[in-house]
This record gives sequence, structure tokens and C-alpha cells, in this order.
Amino acid sequence: MTNINQYIKSKKIYQAVIVSSLLMVMSACGGPSSSDGTVINTLDVPQDTQFTRYCPNVGIGAEDCILDDPENDFYTPALDTTITFALDTQYADNPKARFYLWGTAQANSPQGLYQYQTANALHQLYTVSQSELAKNQALKAYCEVFKSYFDSVWFQQDTFPGGVLAPVTVPRRLSELSAKAINGGSDNDDDDDKDSDLRAFFDTADAGLNGYHARNYMGGKECGGFTYDPSVGGFGLLTKN
Repeated sequence: MTNINQYIKSKKIYQAVIVSSLLMVMSACGGPSSSDGTVINTLDVPQDTQFTRYCPNVGIGAEDCILDDPENDFYTPALDTTITFALDTQYADNPKARFYLWGTAQANSPQGLYQYQTANALHQLYTVSQSELAKNQALKAYCEVFKSYFDSVWFQQDTFPGGVLAPVTVPRRLSELSAKAINGGSDNDDDDDKDSDLRAFFDTADAGLNGYHARNYMGGKECGGFTYDPSVGGFGLLTKN
């Protein structure tokens, strides 16, 4: 892709963030009236839920083939954490757009947070599409968090019952958040967890069996050989075999 196209897409992303911010301000002030004109989303993101794997390791580690995917409208090195989270909020109900968003951030700057969010987007895409390809790529992305970013943390702000935000942020180990996501099922008993609605990976009919198969998978060679105990704390304990 040419430098001019990269520049254009960088500008489009900044415009989308500005539009999103303006919409939030306008919403707080009562929203736009019929005379305010039409707000146009300047990013041409995919609206479907079909996952087409551009290369075998797309969205995994330092693989950057996602930058060449013609469906990816986020191709730009201009994405930083602030911009990416703003766009993630804008496309919260579009898992395919979220995958391209976080996968692009990961390709440009490989790190634990971006890898986890890429896995989460793929998991969301699997949930809505039931695509086996999306499922397998989500599992691979979560396992990459184990293998390459085991000690990486994400500072989260907890939510109390009723949607009240906690006054402080707390560090969460991304590998254990990933293990909890793979484990799913009956061991995920946090009703306030937004990810609790994500589809189980291994046995959707029996939550207990899902946990059993999930822990076997995490302990296998494909995922790097880890033991997960979901009974420890709120997010379980993950250890290398």
C-alpha cells in the first residue's frame, strides 16, 4: 500500500475519533436536531461477520499480514492506545471491525494488551458467527498471550453492582484474563463481566464439560502447556507446566 494511502487512512481514523467525540458531546447536550445535518462515519469498516483468515497467523504475535488485507481500513501506524480504545467503543457491536482495529495495533506494536484485545475481538466474532475458523484463531490468539506476554498486565476499573465505577484501577494479568476466557462455562460466575456472554469454546451444551476440555487444551502442546485453576481469586491462577 502506498504512503499516500497510509496518510489518507491515518486522517480518516483521526476524523472518526473526532466525530465520535463530537457525538458524545452532542448527546450530553440533548443530541443533534433535524437541522444539524448528517454525521458520516468516515471509516469504511466491514459490517458482516464472516471471518476470512488472510494468513495463518493473522492477529498473532508480530505477524503483520493484516496490514495488507484489503478489508482492513485501519491500516496505519497512527493508532495509539487512546485512539484505539476510542474506536473500540465506537465499534463495540462490530466484532469484525474490532478484530481489524486491534489486529492492526498488534501488528504495528506487538504487546500483551493488543494481543489480548485481538483475541477478545475474535472471540466475539466467533460468538456471533459460530465460525470454526474464528474460534480456532481466537484460541490461538489467547494462547499467544500465555506464551509471549505471560506477565503483562492491564489496569482495569472494576464496576460495582448498579454500574458504579470503582474509585481506583487494579492490575489484571492478561494471561489469566485469557485463561478465564478460554475456560468460560460454569467457572465464569461474574455476572457483571461483559465477556460472560461470549460463546464457550468446547462444549456449549454443558458448561462443566467446557471447563474440563478447556483446561486440557491449555495444558496441551498447542497452547504451550499451562495449568489453570479457576477457583483461585476472581480470575484463577495460571502456571507453566
